Amino acid sequence: MERTHPFFIRSIGFLILAVSPCVSTPTAPAQSLVTIAPKPGACEPAVVDEAMEVSSLPLFEARASDDVKNVVTALESGGRRLAPAIRAKVLQAFDQAFDPGAMDEEFRRGIRSHCEPKIFAVALARMKTPLGVKMRKLEDFMLTPQGRSAYLGYVRNMQLHPPTAQREALLDRMENVEHATDFLADVNAEEARAMYIGISGKSASDAEAQALREKIMPAMRQAVRTSALFAYRNTSDDELEQYIAMLEAAEMRRFQTIVKNVFENGMIRRSEVAAAIIQQAAAGARGGRPQ
Repeated sequence: MERTHPFFIRSIGFLILAVSPCVSTPTAPAQSLVTIAPKPGACEPAVVDEAMEVSSLPLFEARASDDVKNVVTALESGGRRLAPAIRAKVLQAFDQAFDPGAMDEEFRRGIRSHCEPKIFAVALARMKTPLGVKMRKLEDFMLTPQGRSAYLGYVRNMQLHPPTAQREALLDRMENVEHATDFLADVNAEEARAMYIGISGKSASDAEAQALREKIMPAMRQAVRTSALFAYRNTSDDELEQYIAMLEAAEMRRFQTIVKNVFENGMIRRSEVAAAIIQQAAAGARGGRPQ
């Protein structure tokens, strides 16, 4: 099943923040939800640029380092705080691994190697329609400091604006299209795994991985729903239904499957880079080699 929707990229920073208090157990590698065959050199540079823009990847890149650092808070939430010197090296590793330029190169390389011209042409045209532009603007607001502040205020006052049954049904339909909860749980788990490996040099058992996933999922599911309620709070049910119908089209499903694959693989690779930097720093401090 293809899992789609641009909302997952725009909301992931909030979701890392929202579930971080629940993540205190290291995890083994999560299984990728998306696998597709690469098609090297299929799209022109301008098409790659447009795909990056409509997916909001540049906006995510600009704030990824800060958001991913919430994994440090997550790992410390169980009472095992890092020594100040080690904590500084860990944060520095994330700054380096999730540098906007490095992430941009990672994502662009992925889009270039997986791009399908006909699919991308249809999807990009639909995302540039008045409805697509409006919804993208609402989603992109979540990636701004103002959006984050407004979101936190919205969460604190949820009881003042409870969703209608119709809105809940529409968001259930959207989740059936995107499967954002499962996807973001995997991304969070991979980041936590890389951090744990980098700090301890150890892996984790399948049982630990499953326990972590079960611990994350309720908070993740709630965070996905709350983020969607916030993002589309000023849209009508008719508009939201039209948008979901657009995202359900075959070309949009395929486009977002490709973008999700690129995003997941890029985040995993940058997490692995962070882990390697942390291990190297730890080995230097011990005067030895990485374990």
